[in-house]
Amino acid sequence: MSLGACIPGMIERGELTKEEGARMKKLFDDYERHYRRTMAPDAAASEASVRTLKELTADAALKRRRELGAIAQRGRALEDLKTYRGKSTFAGIRAMLANDPRAPYENVDLAMQRLENDANSRIADFINRHHRDFAGQPRDKAGLLDMVREAHGESTGNARAATFNQTIQDVFEDNRLRYNAAGGAVGKLDNYFPHKWSTQKVRNLGWVDNVYEPERGYQDYRAIVMPELDVTRMRDPLTGGELTAERLDETLRAAYLNTRSGGLMGEASAAFRGAGALANRRDAERFLHFKSADGWMRVHEALGEGDPFTAVTEHIRGMARDIALMERFGYNPDSTMRFLIDHAERQEAQGGERMSGAALHMSGGRLWTENLYRYTKGELNVPIVPEGLTQGPPVEVARAVAGTRNLLSSALLGSATISAATGDLMTNMMARKFNGLPEVNAVMGYLKQLNPASAADRKLAIYLGLGMRDATRSLTGMSRYYGDLNKAGWTAVVADDVLRVSLLNKVTEAGQRAFGLDFLGTLGERRGLTWDQMGKRDFGKTFSLQETMARYGIDAQMWDSIRSSEPVRSGGADYIHAQNVENPQAAERLMQMVLGETQAAVIETTPQVRAGIAMVGRPGTWQRELTANSLQFKGYTFSMMQLWGERMSMLPFWNRARFFAQFFTALTVAGAVSLQIREMLKSRDMRPMVDENGAPDPFFWKDAALQGGGLGILGDLTGALTRDPLRENGWAEFVAGPFGSAVGDLARAGATAVPHKLSDGDWSTGNPGKAAVQLAGRYVPGSNIWYTRTAFQHFVLDELSQAIDPTYLESQQRVQQWANDNHQGLWWQPGPQLPHRGPNVANAAGPQYALPQGE
Repeated sequence: MSLGACIPGMIERGELTKEEGARMKKLFDDYERHYRRTMAPDAAASEASVRTLKELTADAALKRRRELGAIAQRGRALEDLKTYRGKSTFAGIRAMLANDPRAPYENVDLAMQRLENDANSRIADFINRHHRDFAGQPRDKAGLLDMVREAHGESTGNARAATFNQTIQDVFEDNRLRYNAAGGAVGKLDNYFPHKWSTQKVRNLGWVDNVYEPERGYQDYRAIVMPELDVTRMRDPLTGGELTAERLDETLRAAYLNTRSGGLMGEASAAFRGAGALANRRDAERFLHFKSADGWMRVHEALGEGDPFTAVTEHIRGMARDIALMERFGYNPDSTMRFLIDHAERQEAQGGERMSGAALHMSGGRLWTENLYRYTKGELNVPIVPEGLTQGPPVEVARAVAGTRNLLSSALLGSATISAATGDLMTNMMARKFNGLPEVNAVMGYLKQLNPASAADRKLAIYLGLGMRDATRSLTGMSRYYGDLNKAGWTAVVADDVLRVSLLNKVTEAGQRAFGLDFLGTLGERRGLTWDQMGKRDFGKTFSLQETMARYGIDAQMWDSIRSSEPVRSGGADYIHAQNVENPQAAERLMQMVLGETQAAVIETTPQVRAGIAMVGRPGTWQRELTANSLQFKGYTFSMMQLWGERMSMLPFWNRARFFAQFFTALTVAGAVSLQIREMLKSRDMRPMVDENGAPDPFFWKDAALQGGGLGILGDLTGALTRDPLRENGWAEFVAGPFGSAVGDLARAGATAVPHKLSDGDWSTGNPGKAAVQLAGRYVPGSNIWYTRTAFQHFVLDELSQAIDPTYLESQQRVQQWANDNHQGLWWQPGPQLPHRGPNVANAAGPQYALPQGE
């Protein structure tokens, strides 16, 4: 009797559940149908029975291994929660997702960074050769296509492309092995090159007169894909043998339906087993084999997303995310996370607090934790498609709003580099002080990373795993001031170009690498010290290096493994290289420490803040779009408060107060320097920092404190926090954000352009020229770039104003009078002429040093 005939009895006797029986019956029927093409019925049934039992046995073994791993991960997570130094269990769970200095255990965000940085360091030459240009396209397209050909087994004679391909294949293979070790089951595939189908492009197939015809959609898909496939290299996912025409059609149809539905097909075919567990999600993309690189490109052009360069970097980033999640939470992170959240909620509900959100089923901790987890997986940044206006604006409107935010960034962030450079230097110094690191090399480290002639220092940082995000990602700099960004086509490219040209990305990455290099260099310098000797707290430091390492779970044994590793020697200094550390856990915690403290040294919008912003709803909803408009550029301030608030909370009260005072003073000084540079870029002398009596000017130091605290950039953008006659929009537009400020500017420009009655009863004939120039000066992308801003004002905007604005001279006289009243002269008089003198720097010492008008 065949296995298929035995299954009903096995279910009846309780040997199988109905679900297990259905699974077994489906496998048996598929195998039997396959083998009947070449075997007698009895032989086919016998072979199908053997293959079914073999596969189910293998599946059971894999399932058992995964379940044991998941149990171990849950137990480890519960033990980790006991070591969390905060008060909330929910916060302890969030510390497994994103960095929290109160948690001496690993977190997913830093693990993702470490894995991605390590992979990118190995393919750094490929990234530097092909990263995108100012048109948003990869560089050296011919060489890139040669690399794709090499990946498909085609010899091109291009030695560089062949080397790039081999290195990339090695990285892919190492990631596959680590993914499988974490619970995955992805088979090895020679000449593998990733492809990512576009769900929307596939959904556009099969439409006739605005009516979707499913069979037409599949046939359209098949017509694009089938001519490019090398069927001889493809294997039946069910039998492992050659594909018959029937099975090829079945698997292609499953691939089509799976892509079209965004993976929501469940058990659509034996070839694809659904997307329940994260460990199961990378099988389908390795099924298709293409005849040639050109065929891959044709299919990718028709149905794919991105370009070959993006395919490589996105695959590395996606694998880093999946591996980090599975290594932290097991093969099915969703299940482990539900377990941990339920555990925390029960603990809170059973606690002794008078007010319990968990007991009332209104736990804010649970909501924030769930959102941070969904953000970490990437779910919260996928736009929804609303069914009606009550849910969100039409898709086209949402895209236009997102694109407008990008253009606002391109117009408004050109001078943010000044705030970033001055603020980063101070937070960098404070992070060194907090962690027991020397502060003397901070400025020199920045300069080396920024100096075009210091390529060796940048290569060293990349080699040590400190990242190269500017080359692999778009809109890196903008993420500092908002978080997750709007990749709305060409507007994202324009925004990214401005950030690159303004050097904001370079300054950000230079600060990160300089801090990381000094951290690894300091450890290399002190590798001769024992664990106890590392406990010595240097003068003026908040913590010793031993205490900093202990915060990240590094103990004496791990330190011995770190300090005994072979260092990397460069420029007469020794640097610890995590890849040379024999103890894997010590190596990983070492880099978690370096990357985690780099987040505090060079502040970007943190995952916690991004998840908090996303709590209001997914992109495409009214609440999310309005919140995104309001909070654009405010994420930096919130992140600074979160990162340093967590660190200061670890200190005793009086130490906390002292450190806060030092921190506030340092940032205020940075804000003062930034303000003075900005004043000179506006053609004005430096602002007096003291009044006529020699006392500190309260207006100046208020602005300096706001600037240093991260709010200054917002005030400069909206005019609500700075004393500037050209930017006095008020708090309403500050709250509404740059988008609201732009709407206000448009309204004011419209009122200026058309005839209207003035407040004193006179009648204005309208001044469209003035309105146009003001809008151009404010919102032309790149107009605010710090090193061209002053020249743009004089040689472009002033020239235009003289030609089309009849009130130009009156406006400039008001600006001149305002500067004089505030004891600031104009070192560059209005108009397209050259400056008549240099900025009066001495004016900062007080009004008595102000130059008379015209000097």
